Amino acid sequence: TNQMKNKKQDNENSCSIELKALRDQIDRVDLKILNLINQRLEIGKKIGKIKNDTDSHIIDNTREGDIIERLLKLNKGPADNQELKYIFNALIKANRGVQEQK
Repeated sequence: TNQMKNKKQDNENSCSIELKALRDQIDRVDLKILNLINQRLEIGKKIGKIKNDTDSHIIDNTREGDIIERLLKLNKGPADNQELKYIFNALIKANRGVQEQK
């Protein structure tokens, strides 16, 4: 019937609007994450310069392990620890890369 079709259409429109709003939220969060990643890498560049000036090693496995351990303890979810390990290991690797640049 037409009434059922209209109800279904209204529901689809409502879901579509909600989906767009949620995607817009994700876009805003992604921008914040991007800015924070770049901020972290800028700090990493400064650390790399200090390490280079003092002939220190770029890789500090103890520090990197401490970072991961601290963050996993602070994690309240919904990300599980394996996902977070993967993400932060990628960030640490990126930081190493900017630290190695001369």
